[in-house]
Amino acid sequence: MSLPLYFGWFLLSPVQNKVRCTSMDFLKTLDTLEAFKKYLTDFTGKPEKEVDLEQYFQAKGPLHCTTKFCNYGKAEGAKEYAENPAVKEFYSSVFELSLSALFVTPRTVGARVSLTEEQLLLWPADAETEVEPATSLPLGSRAHVTLGCAEGVEPVQTGLDLLQILALQQEGQQPETVEEMELGSLTYYGEGRWWLKLREPICSPACFSSFYGCKEGEPTKKEPEKKKKQKCTIL
Repeated sequence: MSLPLYFGWFLLSPVQNKVRCTSMDFLKTLDTLEAFKKYLTDFTGKPEKEVDLEQYFQAKGPLHCTTKFCNYGKAEGAKEYAENPAVKEFYSSVFELSLSALFVTPRTVGARVSLTEEQLLLWPADAETEVEPATSLPLGSRAHVTLGCAEGVEPVQTGLDLLQILALQQEGQQPETVEEMELGSLTYYGEGRWWLKLREPICSPACFSSFYGCKEGEPTKKEPEKKKKQKCTIL
């Protein structure tokens, strides 16, 4: 059996556009806020230099939530994951992902994905324990969609940034600033880490599949057999 680069949920095309638009609107608003300007050096290194967050972050490929990075079978546990009965059963199935928060750091911008019990069946047991500050976080804490990366930053960093923020929250660290926005409550956790808890989660239909291609482009995946139609509210 040929193993892919990674398994994951791939957001369906119309929803990808809407999620990108929501992300861009958030970034546009964020870099106009006085609270953000106060900590601008997190991103620029210089107090008087401005930053355009829309240009600062670059999108990387189709929007998806990786479950298991396999590296064509070279990654530890890749074969075991591919043989998981749940992975075989749900391959090509359409799920509804709940994007519950947006977060920004000087390295990445992403969306947290809150997984259901059924979706956790496809989540590797060691995904959080690979990272030191996250060892006591609940299973599924690392689930996210990468929306953009700063120059020279790899997408894997998005999940690490998310775990750092969640670890701070679990430790009870109080945010340095809190501001209410149209989309939800915005908090700042120092070192350029901004967290927007969405008032209404974004519901995103996504196909559980795999990505094989080394080249940039659309993921290689089967067309999902459509299950019952699900209603989806997009911000």
